[in-house]
Amino acid sequence: MKHNHYPGLSVIAFSILALASCKTSTSPNADSGFTALPKAGSSFTSQHVTRDTMGMVTSTDTSIERVVQSNFSIGGVTDADFCINTHADMTKDTSYLRYAAGGDVQMYTASSQGTSMLPLWITLPFASHATQHFVVDTLMDLGSGMIMRDTMDMTIKYERTENLLIKGTSVSCSVLSMTMQSHGTVTMGIVKQSFTGLNVTEMSLAPSIGWQVHSKDITNTTSGQRNSLNESTLIDYTLVK
Repeated sequence: MKHNHYPGLSVIAFSILALASCKTSTSPNADSGFTALPKAGSSFTSQHVTRDTMGMVTSTDTSIERVVQSNFSIGGVTDADFCINTHADMTKDTSYLRYAAGGDVQMYTASSQGTSMLPLWITLPFASHATQHFVVDTLMDLGSGMIMRDTMDMTIKYERTENLLIKGTSVSCSVLSMTMQSHGTVTMGIVKQSFTGLNVTEMSLAPSIGWQVHSKDITNTTSGQRNSLNESTLIDYTLVK
């Protein structure tokens, strides 16, 4: 199973292949809100737990995400971190993030499909607490004659500050929720099937580490049926500032 340190983004990228941010900000500075900004050589190990609809653990694994290059140029910026995430099955995926002045995090999403487009970066408002809201319409060819039409309504908002225990130390964290509601149809020939979806995920970032340290699915349903829930926790890290 693949995991990302911002798991909600992986869900979105898979389901609609179109994501983004509502703003682009300047490079981080002394007022960024972070006491640590991970640079090339930093690594983060997370444990991932999946539970079924009865709350029973069905799988547990780990992944290691490494910051491979700092000040990477992509998506119109020159100050991104280029990261590679290695999963338990040794498959890998890449991601790009940047630390905005004021303490928010921005993720590059390479929005490339959809009838309603968004910019290339999505802002996670850990510090500004400015609620982000997007509506995306997507038309996708799933292959084998299947066509999916989907409308997704996504809201990212600040929830609270809490302390979490990471490597035996209590750290202060900013907690966001990401709510994704979708409805659409999958058509194959003359057969058309409608669906709805609801996913609510909470994610916690520790400014003292400069990384997401915890995420947890609160709700995950498809057409009213409950799906498995995922939870990820940072269990080890090496920080290069």
